[in-house]
Amino acid sequence: MMSQRKTLPPLNLPCYGLEEVPMAARDLAGSVVVKVDDRDTWMGSLSEMLLLCNEAAARRIERFGLPKEKCSDGTQTKPLGLEYMADRLDTDDPITGYQVRSQAEGWLQGFITTTTFTVWQRNFRWDSHAPESGMAEDDLTERKWDKDNSLSM
Repeated sequence: MMSQRKTLPPLNLPCYGLEEVPMAARDLAGSVVVKVDDRDTWMGSLSEMLLLCNEAAARRIERFGLPKEKCSDGTQTKPLGLEYMADRLDTDDPITGYQVRSQAEGWLQGFITTTTFTVWQRNFRWDSHAPESGMAEDDLTERKWDKDNSLSM
């Protein structure tokens, strides 16, 4: 069985700039946590979620003085791509999760989606050396990971 994502309507940009969104406090003071169980709500937030991920990555680079490096193929890495996010929101079933929004403005400050684990192919390899793992080159140099693949054995 193969899963195929439906064509999405055009994305609507949020009516605010993501660079203006205040960082959520660790104790979430000044923020509200909203449980979201409705796929249409998630889809309606897709552009906000994508832009928030990009803004979070930009803030991290600025905060830690990290270089804006590109992959060996010359492309700029993104924290989460539009196609990946759209696939997850459209095909994950069930889908539920939470959004964190600023209390005063209702601006998106964070989100997490959850679903049951699903594999849409006959042969699936669950390890950090598989090309399908999605681990970018900078992940391998800047983060701890299963270099010897011992966790998958």
